[in-house]
Formats: sequence, C-alpha cells, structure tokens
Amino acid sequence: MQQIIIQGRQVREPFYKMLDTNEVVSNSLLEVKSKDELDYIPIVMWGSTALDFVKRTKRGDIIKILDSKLTSSSAEINSDRTEYLQLEVYEFNVLEGDSNE
Repeated sequence: MQQIIIQGRQVREPFYKMLDTNEVVSNSLLEVKSKDELDYIPIVMWGSTALDFVKRTKRGDIIKILDSKLTSSSAEINSDRTEYLQLEVYEFNVLEGDSNE
C-alpha cells in the first residue's frame, strides 16, 4: 500500500464542483520546494474532505498532506492520449496562513 505525506504552499484559491453524479470534488495545486527548485503537485479531494478543504484553506496557505495516494488518469486530446498523475488526498492539516493577511 502506498501512502504519501507531503507539505507545500497552496497555489490556487480553493473551490469545489458538484458533478452530475452528485459527488463533490475539489482540485488544487501544491508548490513543493525540493532542494533548489519548485515542483507543482496536483491534488484532488472527494466528498467531505473536498468541502472541508475549501472551507479551511485559501491560496498561499501551507498545507501538510497526511494521508494520500498517487492516482493516474488519462485523457484524449486531438487523438493524443495524455496521462496525468495526482495525489488523492484523504487527510490534511493547515500549518500556516498567507503572510499577507
């Protein structure tokens, strides 16, 4: 079983979408510093975790992902198939707010 714990700054203002299936989903992007460069990690949350994420976080917050797994999906664009990796988040903490508050 894979479990990924990561910490980074939230790049986007949080939002959620209600899908046609009545499922709630929230996507965001974490900026993670590794050595001398920045990596951008896409994250996704579902259901009550998605609603909690939107309610408790904002752009610029430092988020620690406590429980997640790496998931993949694919899409076909102009006859080209593209693979995407993202972290599906089950548990998180807000460590620090934006210093511009």
